[in-house]
Amino acid sequence: MGTIRKVLTVLAVLVVVIAVVIVAGLATGALGAPSVEGIDNRFGSVNETATMIETNVTVDNPNPIGINLGGVSIDYGVSMNDVRMADGRKEGVSIGSGESTVSLRTRMNNTRIPEWWVSHVENGEQTTLAVDGTVSSSLLGQSAEIPPVEREISTDIDGALDSNETRPINASQPLVSDPVLYLNETRGEWGEVNDSTTEIEMEFVVYNPKSYAVPVSELGYNMTMNGVPVGSGQSENTTTVEPGTTETITTTTNMDNKKLDEWWVTHVENNQVTELEIAFSARIDLSNAGVGGVEPVEVPLDTIEHEFETDVFGNKNESSS
Repeated sequence: MGTIRKVLTVLAVLVVVIAVVIVAGLATGALGAPSVEGIDNRFGSVNETATMIETNVTVDNPNPIGINLGGVSIDYGVSMNDVRMADGRKEGVSIGSGESTVSLRTRMNNTRIPEWWVSHVENGEQTTLAVDGTVSSSLLGQSAEIPPVEREISTDIDGALDSNETRPINASQPLVSDPVLYLNETRGEWGEVNDSTTEIEMEFVVYNPKSYAVPVSELGYNMTMNGVPVGSGQSENTTTVEPGTTETITTTTNMDNKKLDEWWVTHVENNQVTELEIAFSARIDLSNAGVGGVEPVEVPLDTIEHEFETDVFGNKNESSS
């Protein structure tokens, strides 16, 4: 027992001596606070509720000894358009002498995705990513700011809603010659966006090549993102396209923002790539065709397909560290 007490006493004295040396070194300028040389972020695993952010922080310790007695901690956060997406903290970090890498994982709550999406659309499909953090040592009584990371993320979904390609609209009915209409132009833009819904205002310019009027009584749509249903519906908006004339048919589609956290999982799993598809249909009345007994039919009107991708941290095509 006497030997154990002596060993413990010696260790206690050594800890005090080291602490005194470090404090003295700081006072005389012989020792310096660690600095953060760089930071690398990547998305890790993702599920229905959370996305893990894996971070490597490169720290330079200018002192001849490692820092592990005073408890080094790292505080870290990620924001997108000022929407706080994740906050993390790691304590008990040991930093050796010279340059070393500290790894940490931060949990991002996927329920914040709809709020970020609203800000992204309202900001013209632009997002500012901001990463901030601090490395602190209670032993040295000092801290170092992680070099702030700020980058722009943009998409162009709005631009994919416009088309000048003329396409035939076929009824595929017996005794009725196709096409019954032509779709000459498609136009679209973002409408109102709020916590629950993102609106897309659509216009379809159609031409009637027939000698009889063609009433269009209903427009329907189905919207998916990476196969995840994010919106569907129909509008009762009767427009009659007279023979040899062009009419513009309007409708509003509604994206269910509550579905966006489910979409986000597929987006991350697909290397931040999304296939957006909006399929439109129209109900047309062919009773004026003069063939008799023709009921109103639903026909494909247009399908918008657009691939968009993000590179949130600017390194998704690099090999993992």
